[in-house]
Amino acid sequence: MPKKKIALISYNWANHFSLALGYLKAYALQDHSIRQNTDIEIIDFDTEGLNVQQVIYYLSQRKPNIVGFSCYCWNVEKVLDTARILKTIHPDIKIVLGGPEVGPIGAKYLREHSFLDVVIKGEGEITFSELLEYYLGQAGIEEIAGITYRSNGQVIENPDRPPIENLSEIPSPYLEGILIPRDKVTYIETYRGCIFKCHYCFEGKNLPKLRFFPDERVKKEIDFIMSHPEIKTFHFVDTVFNFRKDRLEKIAGMIASANRYGAELRTVEIIAEFVDKETVELFKKAHVRSIETGPQTVN
Repeated sequence: MPKKKIALISYNWANHFSLALGYLKAYALQDHSIRQNTDIEIIDFDTEGLNVQQVIYYLSQRKPNIVGFSCYCWNVEKVLDTARILKTIHPDIKIVLGGPEVGPIGAKYLREHSFLDVVIKGEGEITFSELLEYYLGQAGIEEIAGITYRSNGQVIENPDRPPIENLSEIPSPYLEGILIPRDKVTYIETYRGCIFKCHYCFEGKNLPKLRFFPDERVKKEIDFIMSHPEIKTFHFVDTVFNFRKDRLEKIAGMIASANRYGAELRTVEIIAEFVDKETVELFKKAHVRSIETGPQTVN
C-alpha cells in the first residue's frame, strides 16, 4: 500500500515557522504504523510573499491525501480560500483545520464551509495522531475525542479531549530533527496553560491548568537553538514569561549560559504588575529585546 501523504500547512510571516505543526509530527511519528504508512511534510508559507494560486500549484505538485492547516486570526481567511480552491480541484483530499481560531467553533466552520472535513479542538497532538490512524483504517472516527467532523451530510461534534497532563509525552521537534531553525525566528515553549482565567482568552478558558515541559528538555532545546550562529532572534510562547521569579531566574540562566552568539529574545509576554528591579535584571540576562503586556481587567 502506498504511503499516505500528509501536508501540514502554516501561513506565517516571513522567516517564521510553526512550532505547533512540529509538535504534531513529532508526536505522530512515535506510532509505528503512522511512521511506516505516512509521509508527513511541514510547509510554512509566507503570508505576504505567496498568493493562494501559487500555494495551490505547489500543493498540487505534492499530491497530498490529507492537508492540515494551523489557523490563527491572522491567517484563517487565507486558509479558507486555499482549502476551498484545493477541494474544488482535488475533491478527494481531506481538509483538516486546527488551532485556537477554529477549534472552539468547529461546528460553525463546518456548517458554513462545505469543503472542510474535520476541525480539531484543543491541543492537537494526540487527536491528530488518532485521526491519522482513522485515515489508515485502524480506528473509528466516532471514537476520537476533540474533533468536529462531517459524516453523511451531518456535522458531528465529539466530546472534548482533556489537556495533555504529561507534556513529556510530546517529543521535542527540535531534538528529533523535525524542525531545523536556520535563519528564522525560533519559538520555545516551556509550559502550557495560564495562571489567569480571563474570559476573553483561549488559554484562560480552555487550558487553565499549568503543565510544564521538563527542565532538562527545555535546557537541551535552548542549547540546541543557541548552538546555531545564524539564529539571531528567538521567541518564548509561554503565556506569562515572568509569572514566577524563581522560574524566570532558571530560564534566564539557561539562556545566558548557552547564548554564545548573542541571539536576542525578541519578545516575551509579561504581567507588568510582577516586574521589579530584579525582574528587569533577569530580562537583561535573558537578552530580552522587547516585552508585550496589557491590562487583564478594567473598571
